[in-house]
Amino acid sequence: WTPVHACGTDPGLPSRWFTNGSPCGLGRCSQVRARSASIDSPEDMAARRRAVIRLRSPLNQTDILLLQAMNNVNAQAYNDALVKAVAAMKRKPLTGTQDAQAFYVFARSFQNQGDWKRAINSYRLAIEAKGNEETWISPWSYYHMADCYLQIGDRTRWKRSLTLAKNYHVYDYEPQLRFLIERDVTLID
Repeated sequence: WTPVHACGTDPGLPSRWFTNGSPCGLGRCSQVRARSASIDSPEDMAARRRAVIRLRSPLNQTDILLLQAMNNVNAQAYNDALVKAVAAMKRKPLTGTQDAQAFYVFARSFQNQGDWKRAINSYRLAIEAKGNEETWISPWSYYHMADCYLQIGDRTRWKRSLTLAKNYHVYDYEPQLRFLIERDVTLID
């Protein structure tokens, strides 16, 4: 990260945030913003990867429904997510990626409703979807599945699911998931 003063000057100092004055001595700015010189956030990398995939072929109606469903999950609008995912599942045939996304939406919605067993089953179906190209779905499904097992008191399967999630490498949002896994193991185990 390269620090940049709000006044536009670059102090040339290594990655620091200055909020109480200008380290360059100009005194014109009260804060420093950070801009990425060459390192992208995990969200930027995932968005770039998805954009490349989406540019290969236009979105069809099923893709649009699943994007809306995933957005609803991220916004914690689980009932709306279920409606979109059900509509997407009615559009046959689905690709492996579409199947995995739909089952992931179902699982997150069931988990939010406290229906742990249905959530676990849906996560398992998301993981097992043949031809799934979304590499994040399996590790995140194992992570959420672990939470479901913890809710029903099965600490053995909780730990096994976290271990399975931890064994994945090079997927979207990996740093966030690794942090959550370590946090959960530290707090719960």
